[in-house]
Amino acid sequence: MRKVMAIIGPHGSGKTTLINKIKKEKNRPIFLSTKEVARYCQLNVGKKSDKKSQKWIIETQDYIEKAALSINLPLIFDRCLLDQYAYYRFWCGRDNLIEQMIAKNIVRYDCVVCLKANPNYLVDDGVRPVDIDFQKEIESIVIDNLSLFSVNCVNDGMSISQIYEFCIKTLNLYDSNKSINAEIEIQSVSEEYRMMLDVM
Repeated sequence: MRKVMAIIGPHGSGKTTLINKIKKEKNRPIFLSTKEVARYCQLNVGKKSDKKSQKWIIETQDYIEKAALSINLPLIFDRCLLDQYAYYRFWCGRDNLIEQMIAKNIVRYDCVVCLKANPNYLVDDGVRPVDIDFQKEIESIVIDNLSLFSVNCVNDGMSISQIYEFCIKTLNLYDSNKSINAEIEIQSVSEEYRMMLDVM
């Protein structure tokens, strides 16, 4: 049975660091991961973010998740609709139509891992502001989104090493023989979005 994991949290919480560590694990099946779509946004991001750019990020996140789900591999989403919507809420406020869309698609995620803000991971990459207060505010909205959409995180009380072990064990529930055509399947995703997917 395929597993779909969403690793979420504010910027600077170690999501990509965790996924990169999983990629280095030798004893695991091939899996597909998504990249953070905000890094591909050609509109205003960071401190200049606006409703147009946030809407693009939400819509692109939705598309890339659908594209990834069409490929026969276990999935790890580096961010998902839940935490992308936290940024939308910060810049633009709540949106009923977006919330309906998220509520409808929340079933995509077999499990959600929510990482906590870590100031040590804050890096000025030109995408997200790096002040700690902003990081904490996004974290509080992410947590509120979990409540808003009635999502339970699987990692409550876990250390980062325990979270890593959980992710590896979850991936290993998958029959890796089914992934043989993944490189072919990924070609069905339009080239514009293919760069946001990694087969590892």
